[in-house]
Amino acid sequence: MGVNFTALFDYSINISMLQSLPMLLNEKSNFQYLFNVASSLDDVLINNWEWPQDIVRHRSIEEEFEEEGFVSIAGPGGIVLYFGNHLCELSSPIRWKAFLSDQLVQEKVIKISLEFSKIFGLPLYAPDYFCLSSFLFDGNNMDDVKQYLIRKYGDAANTINEMWNDLKSSSEYKKYYFETLKS
Repeated sequence: MGVNFTALFDYSINISMLQSLPMLLNEKSNFQYLFNVASSLDDVLINNWEWPQDIVRHRSIEEEFEEEGFVSIAGPGGIVLYFGNHLCELSSPIRWKAFLSDQLVQEKVIKISLEFSKIFGLPLYAPDYFCLSSFLFDGNNMDDVKQYLIRKYGDAANTINEMWNDLKSSSEYKKYYFETLKS
């Protein structure tokens, strides 16, 4: 089992917006790059964003969000978006090490994340090893995440390359990066 890439966005969901979210995400002009490269990311053949069928069959998305405190939607390239009260997490099948070491993978992932940033704001890149989704599930916000990361791992990396060099030298996952559009 390996460590995967995640991106965390500071985002407060409007519950009434949830029903229209698949339509917004499936608008290919908003996510042209994602739809173009999705098949190269994963062999999961999901062509559109859709709510999990077990939720849709048993209750509304709003009821799911109210009861669970979060909701997820699956999309192209094996990407899953999780929405909490104050955070959105992009979970992917892309390995953290591949994101750091492979320039082509890195470029794809950054471009995809930046497409989502049009809606959600600039992301924080981190390995799923950090379990930042627990902050989303617990209803925390990005300030809570930042405080935790600084306390546990120190300051954010200044570049993605810095994270790669740190991983190569220590073999430990202890760096994260806030996108600044200067990657």
